[in-house]
Amino acid sequence: IPCRTTNRVIWAVGRVVSGGSGVVFTLIQSSSANWPVASCTPIWTKYVRPGCAVKLKDRGWVVAPSSSLQATGLNVANDVAIQADGKIVVAGEAWNGTDFDFALARFNGNGTLDGTFGTGGKVLTDFGNDERGRGVDIAAIDGQIVVGGAVGTSSDFDIGVARYDTNGDLDQTFSGNGKKTVVYAGMNSTANDVAIAPGSGRIVLAGTVTGGGEF
Repeated sequence: IPCRTTNRVIWAVGRVVSGGSGVVFTLIQSSSANWPVASCTPIWTKYVRPGCAVKLKDRGWVVAPSSSLQATGLNVANDVAIQADGKIVVAGEAWNGTDFDFALARFNGNGTLDGTFGTGGKVLTDFGNDERGRGVDIAAIDGQIVVGGAVGTSSDFDIGVARYDTNGDLDQTFSGNGKKTVVYAGMNSTANDVAIAPGSGRIVLAGTVTGGGEF
């Protein structure tokens, strides 16, 4: 994960500990923005237990996959948001044994999974095929969580969005079941980021639409 600072690049590099008992993250400094770097200087190292998050000094947060999901090797965190109370919400996708679902996890300020959220701090949401969570935001007015991304198959996919109550349950007042698919007829589309308007709570999705060889 590169983070450019003036004339150098800081990389966060994760290495899974033998047996899946955690991840060792290392911050390294390099003059190159291309990976792998030819030469680098380690500046910070931290072991992270499965299912926990840790702040990389002032470079943001990293998350070690939960051991219950780790065996597939197919789980990805694509975005993160911080609640007003300091809890950390991570959104992405996770393999459910058949296909991918929207995945959410919430962490306490000390990096442990928040047991009051979903099941053991984690939530999976299925639209019926593959779901890839790309962006997350938290409403300022009521703390509801919105995830946007892509739903469908590898060759036919549309924008998907889901809204959750603060405990991780789907908000049944949103589109009847907490989930909404946005279809651009004859095109493939995905939402890459999401934002919630502070006053109205309206949801804005930004992404890409492809078809006919054009974006």
